[in-house]
Amino acid sequence: MGAGICQWFSCKGINVILKDVKHELVAKGLSAVGDLYVKGVQAHKLTRPEARDGLARVSITTDDTPLTNQD
Repeated sequence: MGAGICQWFSCKGINVILKDVKHELVAKGLSAVGDLYVKGVQAHKLTRPEARDGLARVSITTDDTPLTNQD
């Protein structure tokens, strides 16, 4: 899932699982999502609490997590 899509869904109140095969790639993706939230706050499109709450809705994993029962 792209960072922009992940940020958009989490900003809308939806819990998101950011999954990749290597921890380094997941960390890079989470950093990109965080950067998008920072830019949103700087542009006055989001408040800091909204950005914090949105980022808190993003979970990361490298495990082969079954995604059944997920949207």
